[in-house]
Amino acid sequence: MQKLIAKRLLGLTVMVMALLLTVACGSKVPDSKILEQTKQALAAYQDVSVEVKDGVVTLAGTMPSEDAIKTVVGVVAKIPGVKSVDNKIQVKVEDPLADAADSAAEAVEAAGQYLDDAAITAEVKSQLLLEKDIAAFDIAVSTTDRVVTLTGTVNTKAQADLAVDIAAKAKDVTSVNNQLKVKQ
Repeated sequence: MQKLIAKRLLGLTVMVMALLLTVACGSKVPDSKILEQTKQALAAYQDVSVEVKDGVVTLAGTMPSEDAIKTVVGVVAKIPGVKSVDNKIQVKVEDPLADAADSAAEAVEAAGQYLDDAAITAEVKSQLLLEKDIAAFDIAVSTTDRVVTLTGTVNTKAQADLAVDIAAKAKDVTSVNNQLKVKQ
């Protein structure tokens, strides 16, 4: 990580030196030019934003270390036309507990979806079992992301339609994938 930071900082230094050579002494540099040069100098740092007003450059965001922040501020201060640098960059602190909490929340959400799907499947299957005009044991019911899939064989198209209707009326069902086969 330190080698990467050193490499980026060397690139920044070279860029600033080149910029210093291209700007005539004593000429006023427009904010738009300062902004462009600062963004080019900080292109490797995606988490840093730049604003320029009347030659004052405001830097905000996060960087991996205090040393990297100091170096970047020093480099930006040397860009021609910069009067001062308002540094609002903070050190990015890795928080393994926050990452673990995010992972746990995602797992709970996935488990909740699985339980929702299982409840839908149970509801559809129980409603099919209560319907005397359908041989419910010949129909398999599965649910994924609130989409019910019916497979198996029924005696008539009317039975297939009734099974689809029962599944569609179950709580939280978004759609029904009818793969029932009608005996011929």
